[in-house]
Amino acid sequence: MKSNLKTLFSLLMATLLILACGLSAPATTAPSDQVSVETLVAGTMQALTAAAPPPTETIPGQAVSFQNVSFIVPTGLASGATSELIPAADESTAGPWGTAPQHIVFKLTGYPAVNSSFEAVVHVYPAQEYAAVNPWADTSLNKLKAVLASPGQSLTNDNLSTVPFNGAAAQQYAAQAKLLNFNGGSGVRMISQYAQFPGPITRDGSFYHYEGLTADGKYMVAILFPLTLPLTASADNPSADGIQYPDLSTATGDDLVKYYQAITDHLNAAAPDSFQPSLTLLDQLVQSITVTPGQTSVPSSSNGITFQIPTGLASDATMSTTTDVELPYINPSAGDMPLHTVFHLNNYIVLGQHRVEPEILVFRAAEYAQYTDLTAQTIAALQTLQYTPGQPLPESLKDGAYQGQVQPLQFQNGKGLRYLVQFDQAPLPANNQAIYYYFHGLTNDGQFYVQIFLPIHVSFLVEDGEPTSITPADGVQFDWTNLDSFPAYAEAINQKLNAAGPDSFSPSLATLDALTQSLMIVAP
Repeated sequence: MKSNLKTLFSLLMATLLILACGLSAPATTAPSDQVSVETLVAGTMQALTAAAPPPTETIPGQAVSFQNVSFIVPTGLASGATSELIPAADESTAGPWGTAPQHIVFKLTGYPAVNSSFEAVVHVYPAQEYAAVNPWADTSLNKLKAVLASPGQSLTNDNLSTVPFNGAAAQQYAAQAKLLNFNGGSGVRMISQYAQFPGPITRDGSFYHYEGLTADGKYMVAILFPLTLPLTASADNPSADGIQYPDLSTATGDDLVKYYQAITDHLNAAAPDSFQPSLTLLDQLVQSITVTPGQTSVPSSSNGITFQIPTGLASDATMSTTTDVELPYINPSAGDMPLHTVFHLNNYIVLGQHRVEPEILVFRAAEYAQYTDLTAQTIAALQTLQYTPGQPLPESLKDGAYQGQVQPLQFQNGKGLRYLVQFDQAPLPANNQAIYYYFHGLTNDGQFYVQIFLPIHVSFLVEDGEPTSITPADGVQFDWTNLDSFPAYAEAINQKLNAAGPDSFSPSLATLDALTQSLMIVAP
């Protein structure tokens, strides 16, 4: 009985080892300070470019382009690729590992027949936004950054990034791993097989995958190409290539480690063209990838309003005119608001139940000022606005209990203030269903008043305003039993918001500012 228990324990330990850590040499410890890792990545990008093979300059093949992404499908690999803008998805629609912001996906067409359940795909995600909503993407991105920050380290199954959309499946081995640049970025490619439990490596079932990051850190490239290994092993005969697959009824975790390492060594010694498709062709496709910071134009409306939606923030915008009462001045006794223009951003990157949709509102300033005393004060304050960063927010322009990251901004023909705000009628915790990037300003001629409401996600805030919500480890605890402590809580939240870097928010403040700054409003 003791012998059987020991065997069972060994198998359980082996399974947990594979699922949790992968199977290879000990991992190099990644830097614990996230900011320092990102700084190292930026600081070593030039050195990394020299260390990794340079992008291929001319590749014969089929050119593919969609939005701000382009690449070449090398001749002999596939006939081309289809492209699609995938809407943002949460766990309810895409499962836990399918959660992602809006992103671009290419699927290769005419790809060689491979006995695999995987499709040949190229994904391009907004990196920070993806990491914010998907824990597997966050882990993969952090591992990738650590490797790129130390390009001289050994590449092992433990320290290498994994395919984020494969979720909880374990990466059983990582062969043929090497740094590989693309146009404007760097990453790592490797051959791997994923599984939920220990199993043999056969000629079918593995794939080439690549995780890369643009030099500006804005986009993550995640690629999966199924392939056939230069092995004869099959499920019926897993030891056909002379690498003994251990008997799981007696195997220990160490036996499995040795097996996967032997497979890795065997594949590392194989020639690139012995894989089908050839690793040379797959590398050439990766090296040809170009991701630009492109923007999607929203067409001019009949009301003379134009702006640019940064790629990945939203797919487009729908325009309407309305007299609905808008935030922050909910005043039913004043009746309908003046007729104004509203742009609703479709497929916006931040999901969730928000009080205000992602919108841009434009009023005629004189009509807005006549609505209530408060709106009149807002227009008057913007007309004489002289704000220097670091100053207190003018009382007549202040809304909500939290006003972080206050910054003056100019748009194409006007100026105003942006800040992070939560509009509440009672003391509530700062939370990700209620906090917004908020901008309001005037055109230079004083004719038009603009408001921009954009939901934003902040890692150190609770997810909603319910008493049962769990405060993140680096967050500020809200005391539901003592609301008299709310002013101190609000001040602590404001301090954390102000201390956070622009890229700590999802979407980044730079992305949201880019939309605001592109705005142009002219009289029809």
